[in-house]
Amino acid sequence: MPVYFSAADPVASLAGTIRDVLTRPTAFFREMPADGSYWHSSILLLIVLAAPLMLGILLGSDFIPHIPLLLLILTTMPFALVSAWLWAGYLAWATRHFFHAGLSTRQAFQIYAYSNVPSLFSWIPGINVITGLWSLYLQWKGLTVFAGIGGGRALMILILPLALLVASGAILFMLIGVYLSQPPQPNPVMMF
Repeated sequence: MPVYFSAADPVASLAGTIRDVLTRPTAFFREMPADGSYWHSSILLLIVLAAPLMLGILLGSDFIPHIPLLLLILTTMPFALVSAWLWAGYLAWATRHFFHAGLSTRQAFQIYAYSNVPSLFSWIPGINVITGLWSLYLQWKGLTVFAGIGGGRALMILILPLALLVASGAILFMLIGVYLSQPPQPNPVMMF
């Protein structure tokens, strides 16, 4: 049986959780408890996001002041939790409205938290793309195995926001290019 993270005993449960998520994701998400809490998932997410940042600071250059970077980490973690909760809300909404799956926001948050376990390796230079794709795969695995959504549908749920973001970024880039390519106005109107 897979080990699931518990904030009551984080030291003992973290290693087993990491091992089981990374080596047996299908069994992990199949047996994931449906009544998991935000608390355990939030603590796990904070650990997997903050640990590589702190390790990167400790292994980094001595010329970088550590205190401001640690403060930056501490101030960004609440935003990371809110972003994770918003993403989980989207996942739950999309699965309920488009595919009639019974995934709650809490369960989607749990899937997201466990799917970010590969982020623990993001302190290694040049590996961020791999850990990002690995996390995306684990989210896909969680949606297909835990929520029972088909593989293509789960991929569509995960890729659609990314496609919209890329398209809106491309449109913004083109609009900025058009604006910058305009000839300067001879007498700009000054408004005071």
